[in-house]
Amino acid sequence: MPPFHALQRTNSDGDSYWVTFSDELETVEAFEIKKVLPTLRKLEEAQSKGIHAIGWIAYEAAPAFDPGLFVHPKYPNQPLLRFTLYKTQTKGLPFRETSPFSFSKLRPGLTEKKFTESVSKIHHAIAAGETYQVNFTYPMHGTFTGDSWDVFRKVRLAQSAQHQAYFEETDQTILCLSPERFFKHQGSQITCKPMKGTARPGEENHLRTSAKDRAENIMIVDMIRNDLGKIANKGTVKTPSLYDVESHPSVVQMTSTVTADGSPSPVDWLCALFPCASITGAPKKKTMEW
Repeated sequence: MPPFHALQRTNSDGDSYWVTFSDELETVEAFEIKKVLPTLRKLEEAQSKGIHAIGWIAYEAAPAFDPGLFVHPKYPNQPLLRFTLYKTQTKGLPFRETSPFSFSKLRPGLTEKKFTESVSKIHHAIAAGETYQVNFTYPMHGTFTGDSWDVFRKVRLAQSAQHQAYFEETDQTILCLSPERFFKHQGSQITCKPMKGTARPGEENHLRTSAKDRAENIMIVDMIRNDLGKIANKGTVKTPSLYDVESHPSVVQMTSTVTADGSPSPVDWLCALFPCASITGAPKKKTMEW
């Protein structure tokens, strides 16, 4: 089956709408670090001609943007990026027949012993001043049967996240239900909205006044400002909004807004920003090593 991509966009008034893509031209991949940037430059050139380049970049591609960043080896046979080029963008989501789905019980990708040991190491690293904040994550494994579009449809309706996407590819399906904007680039202007600070629904006031969550948030804001400052025009990096609280059906998040002016190339900004500081922790390089 051909790839199918749907994603959520936001207009100038902040209202969200869905788009899908058709008239596929080709799918482009890069499997080696040295191929990532040249591939992105080719995609940028295609986009400048009105072609839509829709896809993803793996976390493990980070050394392509900064050779000093540490990552684990990528999964075997997995590309570091994959983008599909389309001629046409259409507003709205198509009607698709769905069938029931089910998940087996999900199991963590590490043992409780390994988890406890890892957290202990992180605590010692923080105490030693090696890092201030670590985003420690691990995969969950299970068996899925049925229709991934039905999963997407039901979860999408239950969430109010503004940055959602559904990528159905030949070997995998990616469901993105993120409330966080990495960056929006338009002309020479860029806007980032890092998100750090979390509470349960109904705890908005607690989150708003939490010294811990504000400290986490400002760490990431400072890193985003620093990353943008690498290529931004002098004096243009600004923080128009700090410690905003956003309510979603399943979570309350603290977000801030950072803007800058500079390169008209989104690839240049990727070189400065990738991976997003809110994904790594702080400081970025040392924390990625941890």
